[in-house]
Amino acid sequence: MRRVRAPAAPGVDADLPVRRLTGLGDETELVALRLETPSLAGAAASWVSVERVVVDGGVLDGARLPNLALTDVAAADSDLAGLRADDAAFVRVRFAGCRLTGADFGGASLRDVLFDGCRLDLASLRFAELVRVCFRACDLREADFAGAHLDEVSTPGCDLSRTAFDQARVDGPVDLRGARLADLRAPGALRGAVVEPAQLPELAAALAATVGLVIVSDDGPERS
Repeated sequence: MRRVRAPAAPGVDADLPVRRLTGLGDETELVALRLETPSLAGAAASWVSVERVVVDGGVLDGARLPNLALTDVAAADSDLAGLRADDAAFVRVRFAGCRLTGADFGGASLRDVLFDGCRLDLASLRFAELVRVCFRACDLREADFAGAHLDEVSTPGCDLSRTAFDQARVDGPVDLRGARLADLRAPGALRGAVVEPAQLPELAAALAATVGLVIVSDDGPERS
């Protein structure tokens, strides 16, 4: 069995010029900078390109950034809740301690991306392509991976309760060991993914429903 490789780290310089950013326009290019606490809540711009950039803190909640391109970017402690970045392209990106609740990365391409200690509950990765992506100790409750393609994806220490995988496709190794998997939606789409024996009780009800089994309790009503 092919192993899941760790994502490649972003290539960013230790000494970068600091820039204060208060707005974005279409086709903005940000290269080789350190952005400290950018205030971009509700910003709207398309085809923004960010390369070799460190982001410290900052607020981008509710921003609309379709076709956002991030290459060699490290973001820490940023509020990205509700960010809409459909059809984005992320290459060698690290999010650490970021809030991404309800973020929309539908149709995005993510390659060599690490989400470390992030909140991604209710986030959407519908029809996204994920290659060498690690979610480490993240809150992924009720996230949506419907139609996503997964290749070398791992979720150590994550909570995937009620996460949806309808019509997702496993194109390469997927390692779900160490994650909470209660009430997964469409777990059958994860054929070939690796789990631990201790996770099977959490998966049992969802897998039974997938194959049409009816679970009947001796002292209660039928449930499926």
